[in-house]
Amino acid sequence: MFGPPPLAERIRQVEDRLHVISAVAVALADPVATLALIAAASDEDAALSSLQERFGFDRVQARAVVDMQFRHAAGRHRTAVVRDRDQQAAILEQLRQAQAQQQAVAAHYDARASSYDASGMHRDLADLVAEVAGDPGGLVV
Repeated sequence: MFGPPPLAERIRQVEDRLHVISAVAVALADPVATLALIAAASDEDAALSSLQERFGFDRVQARAVVDMQFRHAAGRHRTAVVRDRDQQAAILEQLRQAQAQQQAVAAHYDARASSYDASGMHRDLADLVAEVAGDPGGLVV
């Protein structure tokens, strides 16, 4: 497939990214406490469970925090993560607005569909096309 993904797929991608990056931003708000929580865990599953309990993360978010490189805990990297989170949230809002506009246009045309072909303008246009193109075998009614 060429070009950007369909709008619904792009929204899902941005939602997934925002879901993860939001958890990383929360964890980086207090990197020392986050590291201590992970370090105190007896194993990886315990670290994931501790993060879920402490921060209210789901499993995907906890996994992202455990897997992240803690060099991001430095202030300038935390700023980049927060900026990325905010950008993803803004992109998601724009995509949702575009989707709502598409749905409104579709609803408008759906509401008019039953009378669309019967309108004088469209009947005249169909007659003109038939006149110019000819009617091969009586197909135009």
